[in-house]
Amino acid sequence: VPVVLTGDDLRLLAQVAPTLRVEASRSAPGLVELVADFHVGIIRLPDVVIEVQPKLPMDRFFFLLSYAVDPDRWRREHAPFAADQSVLEAVAPAFCRLVSEATYRGLLHGYRTKEQALPTVRGQIRFGDQMRRHQGFLLPVELRYDEYTEDILENQLLLAALHRIGRLPIRSMAVRRALNEISAAFHAVTLPRISPGSIPQVRFDRLNRHYEPALRLAMLILKWSSLELGGAAATGTSFLINMNELFELFLYRALRDALHLSENEFRLGAGGLWLDEARQVNLQPDLSWWHGSR
Repeated sequence: VPVVLTGDDLRLLAQVAPTLRVEASRSAPGLVELVADFHVGIIRLPDVVIEVQPKLPMDRFFFLLSYAVDPDRWRREHAPFAADQSVLEAVAPAFCRLVSEATYRGLLHGYRTKEQALPTVRGQIRFGDQMRRHQGFLLPVELRYDEYTEDILENQLLLAALHRIGRLPIRSMAVRRALNEISAAFHAVTLPRISPGSIPQVRFDRLNRHYEPALRLAMLILKWSSLELGGAAATGTSFLINMNELFELFLYRALRDALHLSENEFRLGAGGLWLDEARQVNLQPDLSWWHGSR
């Protein structure tokens, strides 16, 4: 459908949704047509909200997403979906539920190394920094110590995803309230600035395994949503799911479950592989099945 977009809209659209193609309308001179290709989701500009719906029915789309994140947990979900429900309105409440379940006993704590100048000795003294910064004075003392805190990577990722999705135009007031209430529990956690192309990875173990479903979805939200971009007068943001990536994640999970393989045996991608003995041609498989180092 041809739409009206100003020059400022088009410039901002190119920043927050570079994968969206803009073409001049042949049927309506002066208007433009938007081509989403393999992305679905939502884009918020100052005066325009653009929604891209999947061709799949919403319950089938949600099944792909849920299976890709956590097949055991989400296989039991049977949420009703309206025919006109947006992708964002489906993902946001599901993410709220996962974060609530992960943190219902309180936020995960862990040790974090800090470097700080304090009036009392704690941990290790950084003698080089002490001499360089304080030139012979005894106080304050430059220290390195481990602090048991909730301000750790796992909580920072959840908070960043809650903040990112909360900046999008969610219509449901109940979901908006839930996002605000859940975010309040992270008051002692630092809000990191994470770009979609450089999301820190988390190693899961017995201590943080209960966070895994929420974190997997949080990392997808951070990957598929833009930072708030634009100038002081006009800002925009987007949440666009790459359906090719989503189907690959679903396929990886489904095959791994069917083959009864671990993450180490059946991998999504693999590094350090070469076609030739001289290591000139790098191999980058989508999926790989391993027996030891073979």
